[in-house]
Amino acid sequence: MQTISTAEERQSVVEFWIQYIRPTQFPDLVVDGDDGVKNGRKIATYIEAVHHGHWEPDKVTEAVRSLQNNLIGLGVATDEQKKNAAQQMAEAAAKQRAEQIDAHNQATIVKWLRDECPLGLIVNGDLYGTTQDKVIAFIKRALSGKELILTPRLLSDAVATLGPALDWFSRASEDVVLRNQPAPPSRQEILSNRLSEKAKREGGMLPPEMERPSHAKNDGNLKSPQDLIKFMAQEELRRKGVTSSPIMAEADAIVVQNRRGKVDPGKTAEIRKILIYTNGKLDEARTLQARNKAADAYENLKNQI
Repeated sequence: MQTISTAEERQSVVEFWIQYIRPTQFPDLVVDGDDGVKNGRKIATYIEAVHHGHWEPDKVTEAVRSLQNNLIGLGVATDEQKKNAAQQMAEAAAKQRAEQIDAHNQATIVKWLRDECPLGLIVNGDLYGTTQDKVIAFIKRALSGKELILTPRLLSDAVATLGPALDWFSRASEDVVLRNQPAPPSRQEILSNRLSEKAKREGGMLPPEMERPSHAKNDGNLKSPQDLIKFMAQEELRRKGVTSSPIMAEADAIVVQNRRGKVDPGKTAEIRKILIYTNGKLDEARTLQARNKAADAYENLKNQI
């Protein structure tokens, strides 16, 4: 018959188990502090109930194995273990995100090199090393600390801006332009977006507005809708300091864009200074023709990086 272990015997068994068995079989079991006390009480209760208070190293091992799901450090995580687990999860998520972004960026670069990159920048199927560094540095600055997720537009904007500072291996006209770019809006489209509806009708860009029947139609003090539109368009043009002629309205509405698709105010102002005179009088038709020609020349020039 097994006898109940004395306090000294129990203490000796526990110390032996902690020193020689725990390190190899249950290294994470907490045996110190308040959590260690809680674990000890559960183990002692088990031995008292199952082995009637007879303590031996094997019986402690049996108790720990039976209770491990409820012991702190094994089945119940400590605060430190929880913190470490959360940190490991965060690190794993960050690593996965970085791998996803890297895969996306690599695919984007391959497609951009194939479809859009100027041929003069490509050497051995890629950008030269210093060009890569400059393009990525430009994009990082543009993103202002955001994740470096590349798009064809970001890459093309970087090349268009940095153009002369990059490493070109061909300066042929067809090799220094971005390929497969969407056509920029025409001057007619820009004009259509900028002019008011009244000015469009006055310039012939929209059909005349239909007159609406009115009880005041024959009132001599009121203008017809068509006359009123014409008057308001002329007043708007006069307010801006331009002639009320539809031809000059079109000429003064010409705008040009830079390589990034934005209106170039300086060049637009230069074009609007072009005036052609015949026999001392402003020749509106030739002025419009000359401004269109200057705008076309600028658009052809801007495509050269």
